[in-house]
Amino acid sequence: MTWAEVTARKLWVRLGSPEPPVDVGAVCRTLGVEIWVVSCGSALFDAVYTPRTRDGRRLVTVNGALSRERQRFSVAHELGHALLAGHAARTAGATWNLERSPLRETEANRFAAELLMPKLLLVREPRRLVPPVKELAARYLVSREAMRIRLVQLGLMPLHTDEGAGVAEEAGGLKDAG
Repeated sequence: MTWAEVTARKLWVRLGSPEPPVDVGAVCRTLGVEIWVVSCGSALFDAVYTPRTRDGRRLVTVNGALSRERQRFSVAHELGHALLAGHAARTAGATWNLERSPLRETEANRFAAELLMPKLLLVREPRRLVPPVKELAARYLVSREAMRIRLVQLGLMPLHTDEGAGVAEEAGGLKDAG
């Protein structure tokens, strides 16, 4: 497991190891982070974490034009930036960090995946020849794409199935189930 995944696992355990779907609103409340949904009607941004507003609040602003599943993943991704060392090194009142590195984005994605789709739960799901991505995505309230990537990363679904097609690059070719 990566450090991002370990951090997410520890948070999930701290929350009482909830069954899916993980309540991202409750996670934010536990961490003292507010969620603001703004309807900008475009794909200008998915979500942005502000570590401290001018009045001292911690805030995740999420694009209300996104699907519910995408909003959940985006909020969890931003929580990754909030909790992972070195990610939230922005000044008070800042709302955008144009210098996010690909490594930090990958780490935040790994954090969000482990928080919303914990390995400990996915490995307990009934085994089938082809994992039911659509059903699992609905149960965990994540997109099908996010679920496919997660299953491939955990080695629970091969890349060569129709369900796993197109995720080799997003999964980083990783099959580390450790």
